[in-house]
Amino acid sequence: MNPYLTLTLASCILACSMSAAAAPGVPAGRLERLKSGVNVTRWFQTWGPISADHYRTYIGDDELAMMRRMGIRHIRLCFSPEFLYDPAHPTEPIPDHLALYEQAIQRIEAHDLAVVVDPHNTQQPRIEQDGPWRDGFPAFWGALAAKLKHFSPELTFFELVNEPVFDHQEDRWFTLQERLVAAIRKNAPQHTIICTGPNWGGIDGLLKLTPLPHRNIVYSFHFYDPFPFTHQGATWAGRVPPLLKGLPYPSSPEAVADVLDRTEDAEAKGWIRDYGEKRWNRERLKARLDEALAWGRKYNVPLYCGEFGVYPLNAPPASRRNWFRDFGSLIREAGVGYAAWGWDDVFSFGRRLVDGKPVIDTTPIEPLGLRNP
Repeated sequence: MNPYLTLTLASCILACSMSAAAAPGVPAGRLERLKSGVNVTRWFQTWGPISADHYRTYIGDDELAMMRRMGIRHIRLCFSPEFLYDPAHPTEPIPDHLALYEQAIQRIEAHDLAVVVDPHNTQQPRIEQDGPWRDGFPAFWGALAAKLKHFSPELTFFELVNEPVFDHQEDRWFTLQERLVAAIRKNAPQHTIICTGPNWGGIDGLLKLTPLPHRNIVYSFHFYDPFPFTHQGATWAGRVPPLLKGLPYPSSPEAVADVLDRTEDAEAKGWIRDYGEKRWNRERLKARLDEALAWGRKYNVPLYCGEFGVYPLNAPPASRRNWFRDFGSLIREAGVGYAAWGWDDVFSFGRRLVDGKPVIDTTPIEPLGLRNP
């Protein structure tokens, strides 16, 4: 072979190799920001108070400083899509509301807390069945990214939408997700984007997803396993969960025997029996989490657990502590960033105001490697 050609080919291979190695992924500093976080659930969800005063004062600077002292590094700042998105005018995020949301981002980031911008779609059928709503959503995200790109990419993350479902029509979600990423990339090319799988954004949906042909993307999953335990008493979660009460964790047939005896509903009894027989414990939680971790290793992409927690209404307090102990240790050992659901929701911290000062449930603090405020 011609020596000059050999040298040229070698130089090209080296250059291509160096280019690939230098291709922008997710900067390490941004992944560090995602290591520990909380969902703020009631600030910009329109089913809460809707006065401008609420949006300006819901969380004060002292409370943000408290979060940072605890070791929290970011806030997943949920908003109902309709707060900013008018499908009749998808390229124009609602100006007055956008100004309030931007003020919140500015205040949060002033306290060295990053922000995950999260359109928290709690009415999932809209994105699947409402053609105009769905078709305008990429244009909305493109316009929103253009409006928010002045916030530092080191502190501001764009999550496409909360918990897409698309059961039995996953390809429709994959196509829409590509359109959403393209719309954001066009107007905010430096910001990290958070993508997810279908089926409520859980691990099963993640496993159906092939990573997008883009860099600088984090892949999210939510973790509420085992569902009969984490959602016992939850009235919005279907017919059976409200009937479950006192389920312990860890589980075994012996541990659930008393609950089984005092439950009359046949379907609920089936759930309880199955929960006991599966013997949910730390090892079973680990096996479930390992499914997501293996997917991340397969594709060499970073992961993010955007929600987890235990509804406390019917869960025995000691069992709830056990669950946080086990899951907290596992997610930290895995080195996966997280956002607990939620700062102001009872699944984890349950923040409430007492004499104007925030008071939180301390159960998750130690398991998640945080500090008492």
